Amino acid sequence: MKKMMMLIAAVLVAASVSANALTAEQLSVIENTISGAKLAKVGTVASELVTKATEADRKDVVVQVVRATKSHKAGALVQTVVAISKENPDMAPLAASTAVSLSKRQAVKIAKAAMQAAPAYVENISREVAVAAPQYAAQVLAAATPKVPVFPGKDAYGNDAGYASMYSPVALDMGTSGDRRQPAYDQP
Repeated sequence: MKKMMMLIAAVLVAASVSANALTAEQLSVIENTISGAKLAKVGTVASELVTKATEADRKDVVVQVVRATKSHKAGALVQTVVAISKENPDMAPLAASTAVSLSKRQAVKIAKAAMQAAPAYVENISREVAVAAPQYAAQVLAAATPKVPVFPGKDAYGNDAGYASMYSPVALDMGTSGDRRQPAYDQP
């Protein structure tokens, strides 16, 4: 009896917390729209649903659209996250984390796709995805770290010096202007 009362109390608290929850009609429209869309157009349809949503319902719509995509068109999950991230970049972290929570094996792929679609939100996306899939957190955070080229060309050992370490002989000793190697794009 106590467990039943606790369960009912938890349900009532959850219902009161999510005051912006979508109605059954709105959920039905999202489900029918996603399930009726062709696989190639799911991302476009999903981003339109999010764009047309009111500001109060936008987060709930993102979550429901991603869930509907996973249940009806699982192959379009990454495509949906990319489309939402391009059209509504502020919703990219939520879309990516929701997708990752539904398909943890695709965490790195989803994170990279969302980061490319919404580059201004890379930090937020990587943080949210790392929380949603902690076993892939290191790979997701590594994908968020930009590789900044030091200088173009090859080092003394013939390795790509664009991402040279501090131990590269060329990085340590630039020499004189006469004996510097030409950049990779000027070499014969």
